[in-house]
Amino acid sequence: MRELWAEYHDLLISLNATKWQRIKTLIWDGRRNLLTASLTGFGRAIGEVGAIMIVGGNIDHATRVLTTAIALETDKGDFALTLGLGFGGQHGDPLVVPNRERGALVSITFPLTLSQVRVHRRGKNLLGPIDLTLSKGGPLIVIGPNGSGKTTLLRVMHGIERISNGTLNRTSHDPEKHAYVFQQPAVLLRSVLQNLAYPLLLAGSPKPELESACDQWLAVIGMSDMTNLPATRLSGGERQKLANARGTV
Repeated sequence: MRELWAEYHDLLISLNATKWQRIKTLIWDGRRNLLTASLTGFGRAIGEVGAIMIVGGNIDHATRVLTTAIALETDKGDFALTLGLGFGGQHGDPLVVPNRERGALVSITFPLTLSQVRVHRRGKNLLGPIDLTLSKGGPLIVIGPNGSGKTTLLRVMHGIERISNGTLNRTSHDPEKHAYVFQQPAVLLRSVLQNLAYPLLLAGSPKPELESACDQWLAVIGMSDMTNLPATRLSGGERQKLANARGTV
């Protein structure tokens, strides 16, 4: 599920999916993995180590002992905590990573203004400082060498990338007025038609309107005969076409 969330994260935020819509999407697309994990967990639970944990209760700060705690954290993949327990730990909790203040995600529509916007990650300046004002009008082309921050700038303006410093101001907020197509298109573990219809489902569009729009755009991108094909089987170019249609539908 973590890998699926990492793959879907930017796409779901780009489509302005609510918290519950994201959860439903992840559960549905990851249902096979969840079922496998559930069956595996059940098998472990009725095994020897699982039975000991169940009988002992394995209640944190109550009936959990060091041995079962190490076994539990190892199964969870928290090896840092496992090593800390194994070596006896230290005063305080050196394994706890302090929470860092995270900037709020922004969502924009034109016109928008960026003032002294910077993006820092791991001690490296990825973008800025930038002062920029974009108004309604024709197309705008951003040109620059590799690594100059073009993609980061687009992600900041769309609300996917958090800014470290500066401000981003917008005069209105209407997520349905803008879309973002990624360099490496992310596709859901669904059919071509379901991928295309996903933004309309999030917006609660009526079924007739949804079907009409999907049929129209599938014809435009020349994929009408691929309606029920799993999107993961598409070529790179076909995925790009599907992503363009999904961002415009």
